[in-house]
Amino acid sequence: MNRLYKKLYQFYLTITGSIALWPSVIALGFLSLGFFILYFERTALGISLEKNFLSRLNSEPDNARLVLTTIASGTITLMVFSFSMVMIVLSQATSNLTPRVVPGLISDKMNQVVLGVNIGTILYTLILILSFKPGEENASVPMMGILLGVLFSISCVALFVYFIHSISRAIKPDTILTRIYATTLNSLKKQTLGAHENEALKKFQDPANWYEVKSKEGGYLRVIELESLNKLAQREDLVFEVTVSIGKFMVPGFPFLRANRDIQEN
Repeated sequence: MNRLYKKLYQFYLTITGSIALWPSVIALGFLSLGFFILYFERTALGISLEKNFLSRLNSEPDNARLVLTTIASGTITLMVFSFSMVMIVLSQATSNLTPRVVPGLISDKMNQVVLGVNIGTILYTLILILSFKPGEENASVPMMGILLGVLFSISCVALFVYFIHSISRAIKPDTILTRIYATTLNSLKKQTLGAHENEALKKFQDPANWYEVKSKEGGYLRVIELESLNKLAQREDLVFEVTVSIGKFMVPGFPFLRANRDIQEN
């Protein structure tokens, strides 16, 4: 059961850490919106909104299809240009700075949002284009959907401008150093908070009365299963202290863990 949990948790971390997560979610949202717009415009409320607010727009099927085709082709061009430029920027950053800056540029959430909106707009317009059927009159033209498509294309242009500005700033040394400083500062604050909590636990329980757990095997300590240790502590009402830091070599027969109660027999 523990192995299955670890595999599922590892799969969860792989999915949430993937750069394709947010683009896929946003693209599916746009795809669902396209189908919903086609359904909504056939309802009484949708027909009433089109007659009262969108009646002055050109509702010729050929013009509507031309607008949607232009939006799709223009968005594809923007996306290809944007992310071909990203590849050039990444190669230059790798050669001039360090390969370690590449994951930070790729995993930036806003860059993933830009990619998702571009892909979603393309899928949305393709769904509307496929809704046109030969031989039908103006009543089959999704005017509300076309208006939303125009708004999405304007959003893509605005995101393209932001993307150019963002990616040009992201490879500057001062920006990289500021990001490293912020990340390091947050990590130090978390470690400091954990140290304060450990000190509070030591004052709460007298360390002289704690029981040591000796290592049965030797080797380097690579990782501590904190979640499993926390669950065990909560279930058995225990307080643990790991006396060996990660990366240290554990000698068989020497203590590596302390508890406020004797657990050797458990």
